[in-house]
Amino acid sequence: MQKDSLVKGTAALSVGMLIAKVFGLIYRLILPNMIGTKAMGLYGMAYSVYTILLTVSMAGIPVAISKLISNEIAVNNYKNALKVFKTAFIAISLTGLIFSIILFFGASFFAERITGDSRAYLSLRAVAPAILLVSLMSSIRGYFQGLRKMTYTAVSQLLEQLFRVFGIILFAFLLLPYGETYAAAGAAFGNVLGAFVGLLYLSWNYFNIEFPKTDQLVPNFGSNLEIIKQIFYLSFPIIIGNLIMPIMNLIDATVVVNRLIYSGFSQDQATTMFAHLTQYANPLIMFPGTLGMALAMSLVPVVSENYTQGDVDKLNFIANLSLRLSIIIGVPSFIGLLFLAGPIVTLIFPNDPEASIPLRYLSPVVVFLIIKFATTGILQGLEKTMVPVRNLFKGAIFKFIITFLLTSLPVLNIRGAAIGTLVSYIVATAFNLKDVRKYIHFGFSVNKDIIKPLIASIIMGCISYFTYEFLIQFIGTRFSTLMAVIIGVITYSILMLSLKVVTTSEIEFIPKVGPKIVRLLNKFNYFKT
Repeated sequence: MQKDSLVKGTAALSVGMLIAKVFGLIYRLILPNMIGTKAMGLYGMAYSVYTILLTVSMAGIPVAISKLISNEIAVNNYKNALKVFKTAFIAISLTGLIFSIILFFGASFFAERITGDSRAYLSLRAVAPAILLVSLMSSIRGYFQGLRKMTYTAVSQLLEQLFRVFGIILFAFLLLPYGETYAAAGAAFGNVLGAFVGLLYLSWNYFNIEFPKTDQLVPNFGSNLEIIKQIFYLSFPIIIGNLIMPIMNLIDATVVVNRLIYSGFSQDQATTMFAHLTQYANPLIMFPGTLGMALAMSLVPVVSENYTQGDVDKLNFIANLSLRLSIIIGVPSFIGLLFLAGPIVTLIFPNDPEASIPLRYLSPVVVFLIIKFATTGILQGLEKTMVPVRNLFKGAIFKFIITFLLTSLPVLNIRGAAIGTLVSYIVATAFNLKDVRKYIHFGFSVNKDIIKPLIASIIMGCISYFTYEFLIQFIGTRFSTLMAVIIGVITYSILMLSLKVVTTSEIEFIPKVGPKIVRLLNKFNYFKT
């Protein structure tokens, strides 16, 4: 049952987040060509400030709510679970409103003092209401995650991103005749539309879902203030942890560009190379990384429940399963991006093929990123919320130092920044694994869980690469890349089944399609049931 809950929850969130990422790529393709580089810069500046304030406002709240609710559900204390959510919802409404007001009325200050471009103030004001809407949405998501109803979160993410992308393109287009500043503000306001639709969907389901009832109430919480204190206690480390990378990204923007200029590149060249790293390569790395995010979100309530109940065996089983899934997903993603970096960049960003350079150096990040997400979810479920924060901070220090030193070397240039990012995730993940091992017994088989997926991934990468090289002579870059990716996925799946890395019982846990896949594969005798 625990395995079923984890896999189904992860699958539901993964599908929603992956589709949302696809929509995100759509606007990244259309918007730059529509509003131009300067307007994109203004939008990016506003979004960086917005992200930091949003993180302070609500980061960690969904995890905290889902954990507290899951703990109450584990002992059939449904009244307290509902009390937790209602108290949290009121509290986050106030914080979201406060930070929205701060951003709206402080837009000129943030534009001049933080972004360095006063023209960004309109974009900052346009995106300000999204802080309140996203904060409210996150609290309801935490409620559903605590109830193990991951589908609601997945669908809300999908709707939010769909209407966000639609709004970004629509409002940018409508305001483009008024100039770049207004076009950027229109794009920023698209985030508000997406958040509003996502909140609308979650609210409708909240009022229509039948909550389990019980006459028994164990008063775990003395007052609403005590609930808020517990939520703050759980969410504060996550807020600090989530703030590290946005703040580092702001610092990184200055460090990378300045160090590139120091090494002999012009301002325009440095800015372009930085864009290749942050606006093109990073999103492609985060695309498979969403699977790790989904896994972590599913892990917290499951680990928390078993930890509360003192079920060590199930706790070890769930933790080891999550790490296996991380490797099974992460390794082929890394190899695929490494072997097909050029074709993938050409497919998605045809005007910027140079973005494949930092992408190749970033490709190993996928493995460590997904494992970091999983181990962070485990540690948060074990109430060790400060541990992954501390480890991420260690990684951020390495990132800053290595980026500062290597980016100024002409032979490395932007590659140095990519290497700094890679090392930061290696460090954070290594420390996470070290800390998880204090509480979880690792039941890994090096041959089955590491070597076989690596072999299957390398074979997949080679077949995909040669498929691309062969087909490009006949059908062009785009179709060749798509076919190479599809054949690579099929190859990896067949190899994983043939090498007995994935069992029939694990496939059957995939919601709806799992049993059908097993029946189909049995017809071709790929493995024995």
